[in-house]
Amino acid sequence: MPRQLAGVRFQRGERVYYCDPGDLDLKVNDRLVVEADWGPTVGWVVITPQQMIHAEGVEDLLRILRRATSEDMAAQRARPGG
Repeated sequence: MPRQLAGVRFQRGERVYYCDPGDLDLKVNDRLVVEADWGPTVGWVVITPQQMIHAEGVEDLLRILRRATSEDMAAQRARPGG
């Protein structure tokens, strides 16, 4: 079975990071908390696993921790640059 990936952005115009969606059924614009290299961060889905054409050779996947809550969203907005 091919590897499942989701494309996530953390800021508008920023690159797309690829994440392992686990068992989550994701839709475009779903808000997620992702374990990024710089710590847990809220991002949004820009490419669903169903939209991925080719997922071989993608390394260094970020891990989706959970769907973002309203508290996660408020904490993200309160951060500098958030």
